[in-house]
Amino acid sequence: MNSKKRAFLYRLILGAGFALGVGGAQAATIRLVSLSGPVASGGVETFKLMANFGTQATMGGATDLTWNPSVLTFQGFSYGPALTPLVRDIAFDVHDHQKPGLLSIGFANFVGISLPADTVVGTVAFDTVGAPGSSTMIDLADSAKWAGFYDDMGSPITVSYSGLTASVAPVPLPAAGWLMLSGLGGLFGFSRRRVSPV
Repeated sequence: MNSKKRAFLYRLILGAGFALGVGGAQAATIRLVSLSGPVASGGVETFKLMANFGTQATMGGATDLTWNPSVLTFQGFSYGPALTPLVRDIAFDVHDHQKPGLLSIGFANFVGISLPADTVVGTVAFDTVGAPGSSTMIDLADSAKWAGFYDDMGSPITVSYSGLTASVAPVPLPAAGWLMLSGLGGLFGFSRRRVSPV
């Protein structure tokens, strides 16, 4: 772990310790929104990570994304336009792909970042590697490794997380396949009528 990330974690722990004496948790939401819907196996599925902390500023924190790596593999993450390097301190950026199926995303400036309704934290992209029709839940939670979010006074912010189910698109049956099936069904029905005794 480099010194910048160590400092990120250290300050969040200090904030948590300070918060034990202060109390007063704040409510916030972080959720995923699909940008691409189900994608065929071998394609790229993208999601927006959205936040709403209302009027409460946050000094920073991180969230964990977990999923089934046999369905999706992590491709990349980019911050949204609301979290430019002027807003967050890029020295504290966290994109920690810890293992297949576990990604941590974090940011901080230890002064106060505003995340009003539907702020786009960033975009996450996955390669779809699962079988057609397979799916996985992408869950979100406070980061176990990097710690959750804290307000600008060092109090913990209670975050309500909403993940979603990501699916690999099924392989569609071509139109010719439907015609062939209906033709076979017609032949089967015709042959049964011819064999019937009179």
